[in-house]
Amino acid sequence: MGRSHTPDPAVFRRRRILALTILLVLVAGVALGAQAVMRAIDAADDVIPRTVSTAPITPVDVDDEPTGPPTEEELANPVDCRPAAVDLAIGMGTTAVAGATTAMPVTVTNAGQVPCLLDIGGAQIELTIYSGEDLVWTSQHCSTLGDRRVLLDIGAADTVAFRWTGTRSAPGCPGGQPVAAAGTYRAVVVLVTAGDSPEQVATVEQVFTVT
Repeated sequence: MGRSHTPDPAVFRRRRILALTILLVLVAGVALGAQAVMRAIDAADDVIPRTVSTAPITPVDVDDEPTGPPTEEELANPVDCRPAAVDLAIGMGTTAVAGATTAMPVTVTNAGQVPCLLDIGGAQIELTIYSGEDLVWTSQHCSTLGDRRVLLDIGAADTVAFRWTGTRSAPGCPGGQPVAAAGTYRAVVVLVTAGDSPEQVATVEQVFTVT
């Protein structure tokens, strides 16, 4: 009979060390794989999807004036002037004399492509004098202008004869108002035109000095 073979203890230890090493390598590989998966999930969560609207864009019409030549009907049946078709100008110098009456004629011009109707009476057009934000004088306090509806041909103009007395004004137009002191002022003209809303206006302003 042969003798039984007893494993060498050193060989046994090497085998155990090799088995433990392989196990550690496998565990480390699984851990690294799990970390990579978690990083990929976090990166995907950080991406915010962008939704692109497919709804049609409605263009905004900033100028409702006709673009082509006027038709025979438009020439024969004039409509109310629109703000975009009205040019305003204040016909005065850059200086005024303290306490003196100053002429401030306002010219209204039809800059549109069709004849139009415009009321340049006292209720539709207003001249106001400011010192900074302080309202010094307004034609509405002492207006003597009645309704005056005019037909303006293409390029035609009309004039409103405003006159500033050089003093302050108050509702009801009381007399004895103080004279406006020397300084810098703004003359502002507002014209309210006919349309779907009474807020349709044309404006112009001019800076002048009282000496």
